[in-house]
Amino acid sequence: MTQRTIQSWPARYCARCELAYLDELVCPVDGSSLVPVASAEGRALGRVLDDRYILRERLGSGAMGSVYRGTEISTARDVAIKILADRPGGGPAVVRRFLREAKLMSRVAHPNIVAILEVGQTRDDVFYLVMDLLSGRTLDRVLAQEGPLAPARVTTIALQICQALAQAHALSVVHRDLKPSNVLLLDESSGRDLVKVVDFGIAKSLSDATMTATLTGPGSFVGTPAFTAPEAMLGHEVDHRADLYSLGVLLYQLSTGRLPIEPTSMPSFAYQLMTAEPVPARSFGVPDPLAGLIMRLLAKEPAARPADALAVAAELTSAARAHAPPTGALTPAPAALAWAPAPRAAAAPQLWIALGVVALVVTALLLGLVVGQAILAR
Repeated sequence: MTQRTIQSWPARYCARCELAYLDELVCPVDGSSLVPVASAEGRALGRVLDDRYILRERLGSGAMGSVYRGTEISTARDVAIKILADRPGGGPAVVRRFLREAKLMSRVAHPNIVAILEVGQTRDDVFYLVMDLLSGRTLDRVLAQEGPLAPARVTTIALQICQALAQAHALSVVHRDLKPSNVLLLDESSGRDLVKVVDFGIAKSLSDATMTATLTGPGSFVGTPAFTAPEAMLGHEVDHRADLYSLGVLLYQLSTGRLPIEPTSMPSFAYQLMTAEPVPARSFGVPDPLAGLIMRLLAKEPAARPADALAVAAELTSAARAHAPPTGALTPAPAALAWAPAPRAAAAPQLWIALGVVALVVTALLLGLVVGQAILAR
């Protein structure tokens, strides 16, 4: 009988004793029929991990595994737990990538990045991450429900993403899969958009080349094609400016409801990514300077994009001020309401003539009044 190891993934498991085997039909321990499964995720609900966490509810899944609502037994606190998918063919490379995600995310601590609380491995080689449990909607769901967002809201969301990227880039970490499904808007009672960037599962550490040397081969790229920078599509070395390109695609989609380049077949998309220019964002009513910033983020040459995430944040702030004055800002008083007296100008000659005429008329009226009273007195 062959039990599961990292190198050999199970085809069947025993629901009673939870032992997994590759080449058995009946559990050699208790005689139960073995159930075929694709991964440990199929037997996750209700499981206790390392006598510390109970898996309660499946929340979602991705390329590297599934996320569950769990409870920490000692504190009764609800947490999010990501279980590594042990699909056949995954092998040790998937495990290394999963552990790399934990290492990178634990280094990048920021209010706009989901926090890793713990990384663990059970006795039967199930790998898991424990994270803060967040309540909200991913941006792709927001787009599906609400359509393109107003420029002011796009700016608010983009500024927080920039802050998260700036923190990651400062630690030489590139996300490499920034897209709407990896950005979460938390449910806030205040109604404002609070952003969390999630899933650094394929992030690359620029300062530790040994971490990624065996995970991607020459000429390959990782990420989602529609949000992948041209240099990454070509398999070239990437830096933080690849994330800025992905940010440009994300902002274009948030603002217009469509992608700058729609992926059809992979060869066609790759050709368009290298040669075609997207329809300018302003053509869809996106106001400048936001539209101009988006198009510069989408530049095919990394050097033509903004320098870094902080530079993008500065431009976003300027764009917001250009379209809406800050709350409570004082506006200059109109000239007619200004309290300072205007400087006295020299009187023109015509003014003196007019004043003389008025004085003569008043004098004549007064004399006429005096004469009239004298006549009446007689």
